[in-house]
Amino acid sequence: MKVSSLIACIVCFLSLLLGCSPSSSEQANWQIKHGSLWLGSETVDWQSTTAFEMCNTCNIKQIADFHPSGPSVTYQLFITDKWKASKVDEFRNWILIWQNNHPVKIFVKAFSDTKLLLSLPNGEIEMDIQSKTNFSYNGKHYQLWVESYRSPVIAAHFANELDSHHIDYLLLSLE
Repeated sequence: MKVSSLIACIVCFLSLLLGCSPSSSEQANWQIKHGSLWLGSETVDWQSTTAFEMCNTCNIKQIADFHPSGPSVTYQLFITDKWKASKVDEFRNWILIWQNNHPVKIFVKAFSDTKLLLSLPNGEIEMDIQSKTNFSYNGKHYQLWVESYRSPVIAAHFANELDSHHIDYLLLSLE
């Protein structure tokens, strides 16, 4: 009788654990590696609008626009309607983070050919282009990868729409 009681206890314990286990998208580790967004061992295909294998509650929305300097494209990844990440290639000098379902602009400026300054309320963060940078804004944590950044060729107050800032980045919420 002791053996059967022990087995029953183990079965009950395991069923409790399995019943309360988080989904695979919550268990897996979201991260930016070498300029790509990864969920566990799977990379995100930004061209797909459907969920991928490890995250069946994920969807990707694409926003395409035309700027006088060329096309601008933004992809946003949502997990059950909550923003998780963005892949952006646009003509501007800021990144957009999402807090409480509202976009927040964080300005970026060139520091050197390979370094940028990210302007946060508590100061500027120096970051390398094509390198992962972690930062916090209002208590929320993010990872950022800037693939490329270009300032206007001429001074900003003389620049026109054809000579605009350009940024290509990947942003991930770590929340």
